[in-house]
Amino acid sequence: MSNWDADQRARAITLRFLLSLNKEKSSDRSIAEATVQGIRYQYAKCKGDRRDFGNSQSHRYKTRLLQALLLLLPLLDEEECLLSLSWLCKGLIKEHQQPSVRYMQEWGIALIIIFHPSFYPQLLKHFLEGSKERVGCVGSFLASLTHVACTTEEEEVLSQAIQYTLPWCMAQHFNTRLYAQVSLRKIWHHCQAINATAVLDKYDPMQQCLQFVVEQGSAARNTLNMLNDFYFKVFHPVQHYTLQTIVYDLPCLSLLANDEWLTVDFIMGAMDSSILPVRSEIPLHNMDKVLAESSPAPWVIKAAGEPSFPEDSEVSGSPVLNVQRKITPWKSMISELTAPLDLPNMAEPRQQRGGLILVASLIDKPPNLGGLCRTCEVFSVQEYVVPSLAVLEDQTFNSLSLTAQQWVPVKEVKPDNLAEYLRTLQNEGYTLVAAEQTANSKKLSEYSFPERTAVILGNEREGIPCELLQLLDVCVEIPQFGIIRSLNVHVSGALFIWEYTRQHLAKPSSG
Repeated sequence: MSNWDADQRARAITLRFLLSLNKEKSSDRSIAEATVQGIRYQYAKCKGDRRDFGNSQSHRYKTRLLQALLLLLPLLDEEECLLSLSWLCKGLIKEHQQPSVRYMQEWGIALIIIFHPSFYPQLLKHFLEGSKERVGCVGSFLASLTHVACTTEEEEVLSQAIQYTLPWCMAQHFNTRLYAQVSLRKIWHHCQAINATAVLDKYDPMQQCLQFVVEQGSAARNTLNMLNDFYFKVFHPVQHYTLQTIVYDLPCLSLLANDEWLTVDFIMGAMDSSILPVRSEIPLHNMDKVLAESSPAPWVIKAAGEPSFPEDSEVSGSPVLNVQRKITPWKSMISELTAPLDLPNMAEPRQQRGGLILVASLIDKPPNLGGLCRTCEVFSVQEYVVPSLAVLEDQTFNSLSLTAQQWVPVKEVKPDNLAEYLRTLQNEGYTLVAAEQTANSKKLSEYSFPERTAVILGNEREGIPCELLQLLDVCVEIPQFGIIRSLNVHVSGALFIWEYTRQHLAKPSSG
């Protein structure tokens, strides 16, 4: 099973579990509450206030966390919904996020207010606070406010929505002004549709002035383009509150990579329904095809770095293929996750590890040890040897390793015991290769690694001591052409690991 298949299968099983929760059962509600608390915690761990590169691992992770939150909203009590509302609003106030994250934050806020109308003043409070801290978040708050207003007939709510939107129609910031004008027009059209007479009479002069402004020159074109954006034209926060929108339509319209799109059929077919029956609190499919037939908004295309499309081109559902693809450790985890479920057609995956041991006992800087640990995991090194297991708790080590120590075997061998350890490896049939420049060293590009190899790295300053060099079978150096005659030990180790991997391990699956 490829990483891609395992990842999608794991996501589908997780979503199936969330869809199996029943709000009538207190135990299920407790699970939902604990899961949402975990979502907020995990989101913060991936630096939730920072804008990520599009389709990066962090961007995808944030999107998946918010998808899970949206699925669980119907199971949350008022207290947990209020906490989630505050968290989502604070998220909007921080650094501007990628489209998929932004859409789901705005939508989540609107849904919470729609489910709990008494929270409406809280939204207005966060709106005011956010506008003072970062004017760039005003467009997102306006989008949430507009979706709330256009699902209600309460004239007081509509009147307040207009009051909070109107001042931004004259903002200096172009995008903020455009959002406000489009939001106001949409709210106004909703008031006309439901015949909210009191609101229409109260703000009629304002509407006439706005109509005059937006019909002048380029303003009319910009407003019209944004009104044709699916998010304002056809998206309905309640009618489209379905599994299909959350996991397929919105990721597609956000220009997420196509391996992030999950169909409802795929999720439903991920496992036997008798094992984990679906009791979804939200519909699975949309009742209409308006989102499936829509195109990504121009600002989304621009954010994704895609070229502009002609107006008559077909861009809906266009796959984004050239993206970051980070390997996740499903090969080590999937058997544990699925074993109790007795899933069909799920052969236990086995991670292919080579015969390479990387010996880093002479290295004393935690960042170098952390970076090497990450490289060892990526290329499935058999064993990683460090001077002390205490380094695994070092913050700088972990900032470079990114949890790699959880997936690669790590052994402690102190520098004083290194000679004895190396002799043991020789007795076990390992060839001891020193990454060192010596009078008789061979070039890395010309050296053929034996299957059972131990690569010994030197200290950052002193290299490999002379007495240890006498124990080793061969010294190998990296060909260099510059003036500086040494590389960082992390870089050197990575080059040795890669060359061994190239010679001995099969190419990774392309998915």
